[in-house]
Amino acid sequence: MHDYELVYILDPDLTEDAVNGLMERISTLATTQGAEIRNQERWEKRRLAYEINKKREGTYVVMEFHASAAAVHELDRVLKITEGILRQMIVRADEAVKAKAKGVSTAVETMAREPQAPTPQAEAPAVESPGPDITQADVPDVEPTDPAISGAQVTAESVEEPETEAAGANAAE
Repeated sequence: MHDYELVYILDPDLTEDAVNGLMERISTLATTQGAEIRNQERWEKRRLAYEINKKREGTYVVMEFHASAAAVHELDRVLKITEGILRQMIVRADEAVKAKAKGVSTAVETMAREPQAPTPQAEAPAVESPGPDITQADVPDVEPTDPAISGAQVTAESVEEPETEAAGANAAE
């Protein structure tokens, strides 16, 4: 069994009672599957980064729990088919906790830091050309087989249109 974090976004059009009912239903499902819920936090309505099902807002809920892999799969399956849930994501929290214990910053902490001033870099030395310059004399003469490639200028007057069957039938009449 491992520690997991579940984040799900609820439809903003749900009533307060419906939101509380869904949160209770998901907690009950997790506990019936053998999970131990450690924390459940509701984040109210927030603006989404992009539209989901023609919705620009959603109610975020975060739940931290300890469960087996089978319980997580069942919870994920039910969340995917539950109406009122726009998106959900379950991540294993063990890796983030271990990284923090080692002193490694997580991606969120890294992004939250203030941008650092760029360090001045020494000017790069000029790069010399890798070899001798190629001249026209070095290129072998090759005759193109297609007249359009040979450099001849093609104009609208010089191009004949292909004759179609319909045009041939009209000309024969």
